[in-house]
Amino acid sequence: MPSSRLPQRPFTPDQREELPEPVGTPPPAAAGRPDLIDVVATLLCFIGAGLGVSLLTGLIGFDQAADSQRTWMTPLVLATQTLVFLVAFLAVVWQGRGLSLRDIGLGPMPPGWLKRGALWGIGIIPAAMLVNAITFFSIGGGQSNPQVEALAPAGSSLLGFLLIFPLAAVLVPLIEEIAFRGVLYGWLRLKLPLNGAMAVSALVFSISHGIPQLIPALALVGFFLARLREREDSLWPCIAMHGVFNGVMTVILFAALSSGVEPP
Repeated sequence: MPSSRLPQRPFTPDQREELPEPVGTPPPAAAGRPDLIDVVATLLCFIGAGLGVSLLTGLIGFDQAADSQRTWMTPLVLATQTLVFLVAFLAVVWQGRGLSLRDIGLGPMPPGWLKRGALWGIGIIPAAMLVNAITFFSIGGGQSNPQVEALAPAGSSLLGFLLIFPLAAVLVPLIEEIAFRGVLYGWLRLKLPLNGAMAVSALVFSISHGIPQLIPALALVGFFLARLREREDSLWPCIAMHGVFNGVMTVILFAALSSGVEPP
């Protein structure tokens, strides 16, 4: 029995443009985004968060506080800086500038992103520690790591570890990856060859920490974070890599201090 269905005619180009997108289809990333204004706005949010923290440390008397007081003050300062940056970024760059999360690599999470990021984070630790040791050896003895005093002012403290660990392993990697591998590297990748974009973003990332002794090791980590960003075309694995790296290094730091050893 012949079918009563009429043959379907192909859509004309005009009709095809009017077809609605399937439900759940993510919007494509905007061409040319992030742009220079996005980068400048993000950096201003980052600097503004730092100035806000400086104001907070002055109000709470951070510099004159005892080490035992800094145990809870340091996490408070880091948490404040993180939240101020996130609020400013979402208000100025996301809402004000219209930069979507997909534009900076925060689209759908790719399968296996957490495992791959964690493996990269663990894999870079020996190289970073070696570069750090060579750097401190090269600049001579008597040099201390300012990050040790900043993260563990009271030495090996269980309270200090429990307060610092979630910040170092979760919140700090989130904001730094948004700023450096999401916005900055995303813009550099449109302007420079691959290796140049990775190198410049890594250098800016390492210098932004404000600790000259750590620039070589942080630049190495930043370079591989940018490499992972390029390889995965997503920021989620970078957040995982950064989080695992920071988390493991925080555990090593407090474990060393508990054994009476101050790491370089």
